[in-house]
Parts: sequence; structure tokens; C-alpha cells
Amino acid sequence: MDFSRLFTTWDSLALVGLGTVTMYIAVIVSTRLAGPRSLATMSSFDIAATIAVGSTVATAASLDTPLVHAVVTLTVLYAAQAAAAVLRRRRRINRVLDNSPLLLMAGSEILDDNLRHARLTESEVWSQLRQAGVVRRAQVLAVVLETTGALSVLQGDSVADLDRVLLQGVRGADRLPAAPSR
Repeated sequence: MDFSRLFTTWDSLALVGLGTVTMYIAVIVSTRLAGPRSLATMSSFDIAATIAVGSTVATAASLDTPLVHAVVTLTVLYAAQAAAAVLRRRRRINRVLDNSPLLLMAGSEILDDNLRHARLTESEVWSQLRQAGVVRRAQVLAVVLETTGALSVLQGDSVADLDRVLLQGVRGADRLPAAPSR
């Protein structure tokens, strides 16, 4: 039995760590550039870790790399994900790391420029409205593309029903009609 695959040099371990961090960052940057819809409901950090962990496990299982490399890779991945979670709690850093929510419909009006920015079509919005049980456009108070890529449909009888705190941090929220004064 050849046990040489279980051990390696410190230089090699450093290269594995550097390579892991580099690829983790590359996945995050790529998904940020592709936009939130490329992830459906996962954050860029979740998808990067999921892909990297899967790849690492597959590589280690195929014995293409020393086992200690895979362990170091997983350790670095989980440490990077934990660090990213801590950094995301800071508002300024979170704005850099995550996409901000985007208003796609203000009342019954589709915001074409925001739809183009989100790389979505009207038919995708209509589909989401149907899934939300909307039977009349007048029921729609707002549709928001969330940071995860999911679409949220806010419904009500009147814009006065909408608690504006729900739209804090949503780009384009200022385009909603003002609530009538009572």
C-alpha cells in the first residue's frame, strides 16, 4: 500500500490554500457579474462553497490529489465562508458583496429599465404573479427581485396598505406611487 498520497510538503499545502481562495473568489466574482438570477435562491457564497466542496470531495475521492490537500481545501473554504458571513453583517461591505434588491413593478406598472438591468422578461414576472395567486394587476403593490434572485410579490388593495419599511434598501422603491393622505 502506497501511503505517499496522504502526505505532502508545506509549499504544496500553501499552493493548495492559495488556489482554493483564488477559485472561491473567482466563483463569487463570476456570479456577481452574471447577476442574482444565475443563483436562483442561493447567495453567491452558498453556491461557491457548494460547488467547491463538491469538486474537492470528487477530486479527493478519485485520489488525484493527496488527502491532506483536500482537507486543507475544505478547511480554507469553510473559513472563507465564515469570514464572508461575518463581513456581510457590515452594511458597507454587504453592499459590495451582495446585489441589492431591485423593484421590478411599482403597483401595476412594469419598470422596463429595471427589468432589463435584472436580465428578466415580462413573461417571467407574469409567471411569478400567477404563482403568487394574483388575479388582477391592480392587486400588485410591488414586485421585488431579491438578493437571492427570487421574486417577491407584495399584494394589497391599496398602496396605503404597503408598509414602506419592507422596501428599505430596494433600488427603485422611490418609484412607487405615494400613499393617499387620510
